[in-house]
Amino acid sequence: LQRTLAAHGIRPWARRLAVGAVAVLSLPLALTAVLGLEGLAAGRNLPESLITFLQVWHILVVAGGLVAGLARAAGAPARWFRPRAATPAPVDTGRRSLLAGPLLLVPPALAAYATGHVQASREDFDIRTLRLPRPAGLPDGGPVRLVQLSDLHLGSFFGPGRLEFFLSHVYELQPDAVLLTGDIVNNDNRFLAETLPQWRALAQRVPVLACLGNHDYIDDVEEFSALLGRAGVELLRNRRTELILRGVPLEVGGTEYAFRRGQTAEFLRKTYEGFTGRGTSILLAHNPITFDAVSGLPVDLMASGHTHGGQIVLTREERSPSIADPFIPYTRGLYRRENQSLYVNVGLGSWFALRINCAPEITVYQL
Repeated sequence: LQRTLAAHGIRPWARRLAVGAVAVLSLPLALTAVLGLEGLAAGRNLPESLITFLQVWHILVVAGGLVAGLARAAGAPARWFRPRAATPAPVDTGRRSLLAGPLLLVPPALAAYATGHVQASREDFDIRTLRLPRPAGLPDGGPVRLVQLSDLHLGSFFGPGRLEFFLSHVYELQPDAVLLTGDIVNNDNRFLAETLPQWRALAQRVPVLACLGNHDYIDDVEEFSALLGRAGVELLRNRRTELILRGVPLEVGGTEYAFRRGQTAEFLRKTYEGFTGRGTSILLAHNPITFDAVSGLPVDLMASGHTHGGQIVLTREERSPSIADPFIPYTRGLYRRENQSLYVNVGLGSWFALRINCAPEITVYQL
């Protein structure tokens, strides 16, 4: 666009203004693609591979533009103070054209490779087992088994078929209860409504308890809560419930997602008012940062999600560096502080489909 405007004699400041305006106007399209095209009725009918390609393409364009802009800004002072040659050096247009062709193919090639990677890794997931201290009164018949699912992001990348695939593995684990730690939908409650029969079938077998994630508020949180209730899932919004599993008492609490400073302490206070102290205490809190505020509260285990494990990780080792590490102190796996534990599940889905060395996860807690 800049070159076309320059060819018509448009001043440099006007060229930059035009390019900036086009970039701003294209943001809704880019955001729509990144969010999975769920806001558009037509987008819901597109093949998942095409939506993935569009997502990766937009991310590459935005990232490439930022890198190019930073590189130009970094090199600007050197250009300002470089003495101008009396006679400009001739430009080898043939060589420039030869290089331009392959370079233009790099973004679509990367997007196509990432799309292929996503499709090829659809059934690659981990089942991680965490053994917790044996509660008093546990019968000899075997451990209590809790299964945690997190960050499904029901939407363009996670529909009924994919949910059925993971629930079939949950059934094989024979849990005594299932814990959902938020971001069940991506940004549209219609996707939750489509999966109600599957959630209802699960809730008829075992207790299913859930807390809210930040994405669960995007559409209509009250409608979301009502849909879960129709499916038989107990949504814990700053309150607790007591379970007796295999004769073992458990108190499970759940907090809402804190969008403002100070809300975390308020939500935890409401959740633990009148705590009875019977059995093991488990807290469902979507954001693992909540762990900083539970010290001194009767929480044995806090189960979280939210981070997607960083989603792009150097290796598959639990403490391998990820792109989320600079922003979140609890990225994935088990953390301990005195007599309290935090486990961060990397999630089953995501709003952005690409995962590298960070396979989806089902967590099993054995008491």
